[in-house]
Amino acid sequence: MPANRREYNKRETVRHIQSVFLTLYTQKGIQGITVSQLCQACGIAKSTFYLYFEDKFAVLDRIEEDLLSQLQEINPRMEQEDLELVRSGQLLPSALATARFLRSHAESFRAMLGKQGDPRFVFRMKRNIENNFIARFLEVKDSEPSANLACSVFSSSLVGLYTHFLFQLPQASEETLSKMLVSLLRYALFDFPSVLPPQPTGR
Repeated sequence: MPANRREYNKRETVRHIQSVFLTLYTQKGIQGITVSQLCQACGIAKSTFYLYFEDKFAVLDRIEEDLLSQLQEINPRMEQEDLELVRSGQLLPSALATARFLRSHAESFRAMLGKQGDPRFVFRMKRNIENNFIARFLEVKDSEPSANLACSVFSSSLVGLYTHFLFQLPQASEETLSKMLVSLLRYALFDFPSVLPPQPTGR
């Protein structure tokens, strides 16, 4: 078999395992899945499964890492958008790219953000957003504590927006999500209070 054909078969097998895993994960959560059940649902032998994954947790980790790494490629483009475009609420190409990515991977994100989802995924998602956007918040806000707070509020709200879009507004257009995203970024950057109250001092 040609090498490129073997690589194609490997990718398709991994994709199939991940797809079936997502279905089971959405229904049962990670604790409700066994490798035997997964292999039976996939129609593969355990030996085939272990060629690609160490265990069921490795499947989950691969799915999460793929989603976050692809989203990570989009976030920096949004962070670098012209501030005047953000302030005026214009539709940003990077925001539209984010909406399209969420829509095209909606099943995976629903599994990760749903009631059976992994809390670590949400934490890593927020951390990635904060790492990507903090430089822009430091540029706009008048102090590092204010920038950190506003960026944290933005990351939490953005994950909330994604979740609401995926579960409550599945028919909403990508343009609608893009506008909401830009509005959220504009609020966090320019309207969220930039001055923290004085911190109490120890005696």
